[in-house]
Amino acid sequence: MADFPFRVTRETERALAEAMDRARREYERAARDFNRALEAHLDSGIPAPDSLVAIHRLGKEREQKYRLYREALERFAVFVRTGEAPESRGPANDSQARGAAAGFEGRDSED
Repeated sequence: MADFPFRVTRETERALAEAMDRARREYERAARDFNRALEAHLDSGIPAPDSLVAIHRLGKEREQKYRLYREALERFAVFVRTGEAPESRGPANDSQARGAAAGFEGRDSED
């Protein structure tokens, strides 16, 4: 069973890369939604209160998704640089990150 550590390392790397890619896709979707809402608001020429609320909400969502993407990217980069799985460096921020770090990441409906 000489390949066991290598297999675990590859599985961890794959899981972290998949989590990072999913976070990137979610951030890109949130950024597109925000940009569309902003363009529609600017094109109308008349500021409507409900469009301002929607823009604010979408902006917050975009910020959150970007933060999650940065965190996933950092977990992946640390693993690539050090070979240490994220759980060995401290507690993960969410259950998805813990699952990715352990190599048991859940799948979402897009995949």
